[in-house]
Amino acid sequence: MCDMRYLRHVGKTKTSIITPMKIFLDHTNLRVAERLDRLARASLASLEQLARIGEARIRIEHRPEASPAYRATALLMVPGPDLKVDVVDHTVRTTLAKLFSHLRARMVERATHRMRRHRASARLNHQGPGRRSSGSVGCLARA
Repeated sequence: MCDMRYLRHVGKTKTSIITPMKIFLDHTNLRVAERLDRLARASLASLEQLARIGEARIRIEHRPEASPAYRATALLMVPGPDLKVDVVDHTVRTTLAKLFSHLRARMVERATHRMRRHRASARLNHQGPGRRSSGSVGCLARA
């Protein structure tokens, strides 16, 4: 399967084939609803634009004795530390919406942190030999 979204993950020095993500959906105490599966797959596809997802494990459970009654857990295998999110809510749809909202926020936070760190290191590397950070070097040149 050759898809344009996988081409951006090909390295500049080494070419490799990126396989599509594996999705595991688990339902506990719920009827398997095709709509929920479609919603989860569509949300995962939109998250894949932020980072390459190798595998996604999503568990949705209904706990009738608890309040809130619905719980969702997601584990995404992404480059770097894997992402794990656990949310609860009163309806299954809002639980899934909250789950993917938290995942998106964590992925964006990780991407901005990486970009900020990259910019800071680039700034230090491009200071150049003409600029000195300490004044003691200039004093030695005059003496």
